[in-house]
Amino acid sequence: MITNLVLVKILTTVSLVFGLSWVAERVDTRLAGILSGMPLGSLLVLVFVGHEFGPEFTAISALYGIPSLAGTLVFAGVYYLSTRNRHTLSPLFGTLIALPCYLVIAYLLSQFSFTLVTGLLLAIICIVISARLFAHIPEERVTQRVRLTFKHLCFRAGMAAFFVAIITGNADLIGPEWSGLLIGFPITFLPFLLIIHITYSHLHAHTVIRNFPVGLGGLISYLALVNLTVMSVGINLAILLGLLGSLAYLALIGYMFNRRNRKTA
Repeated sequence: MITNLVLVKILTTVSLVFGLSWVAERVDTRLAGILSGMPLGSLLVLVFVGHEFGPEFTAISALYGIPSLAGTLVFAGVYYLSTRNRHTLSPLFGTLIALPCYLVIAYLLSQFSFTLVTGLLLAIICIVISARLFAHIPEERVTQRVRLTFKHLCFRAGMAAFFVAIITGNADLIGPEWSGLLIGFPITFLPFLLIIHITYSHLHAHTVIRNFPVGLGGLISYLALVNLTVMSVGINLAILLGLLGSLAYLALIGYMFNRRNRKTA
């Protein structure tokens, strides 16, 4: 049973990371950056955590997942600052520098008690500030796709699978508050970012980072709706409502982007 659960987690995460990579390479790197901020990793976390530990654990985890986005944005910013050169090992250096920064923020947040209002306020302020700070990052699109070989596929699958059990496999040990704070852990964003960085360049990875804060509104919608509804409607329906909320946000963002493009055309 445990082996089957781990296999499902790995296959699901690998599929999400592959999907983001496909969007970045064949559709638009900017869109992939926005989608990477949607509830992909958190969806996995709450599905598995919810069914293993129940609605109350899920509600608290969803609540503390909202302020945890401050740590995710710090991670993205530090990764950008530490990978502005073309050094071969910059993806490794960026990860080794950014991850401890994320954990420090998560620890600091764990010293406070949050309500839905205070959690939302902190997350929204951090998103607005990050969006403004990242706005100067130049955008680079994928013009020549790398042909995927078996080695490339194994690398991408292994990169995604490596991070999948970090939170879901230890939720019972760290409790609902820390499970929530670690929802912001870039469980799909980090392997996706590394894949784009290593396969193409730091400029393509930075394009993903530039557009990342915009997508986090969908994650906030998802977590808030799960927190508000899971105790009354159950885990499955709460997660469905959260997903519908995040999709509505994505549709709104798409409408605003199309309207802006028509005005500038």
